[in-house]
Amino acid sequence: MLGYDQGSERAVMLDGKNASEGARDNVATNPKLDATEQMLVGVWGNDDDINFSREFKADGTVVDSYIGDNGPTSTTGTWTVFDATSTEPVTFQLNNFDSYVKMMMDGDALYFRVSKISTDQLELIYMERGGALRFSKVQ
Repeated sequence: MLGYDQGSERAVMLDGKNASEGARDNVATNPKLDATEQMLVGVWGNDDDINFSREFKADGTVVDSYIGDNGPTSTTGTWTVFDATSTEPVTFQLNNFDSYVKMMMDGDALYFRVSKISTDQLELIYMERGGALRFSKVQ
């Protein structure tokens, strides 16, 4: 299993599959997006808050979980990966070399730029406010 350099245009192999074999059928056959999508799938623990985790499921479901004073809570939504060639209507400038994640949570669209992704590290930049979320792969 290899990582993907967001500034590179090279495809990677993931678990013996060509990166163009996306995890979901509705993803365009873009090797970079497919590789990003495959690497996102799994449970990621937030590096700055051990009580927060985010799970990207292969079926396009995302689950944000938090363990607070009143016990665990979770929010479920959907996720997709896109890039500057997408027709996704956004209010921010898309960089030609970056991949982005759109999450729909409670009827709201949340957009993130994937600034770093590997088999064990993930960094997402929240496009609305610019804050970084750093994660380590849990499973």
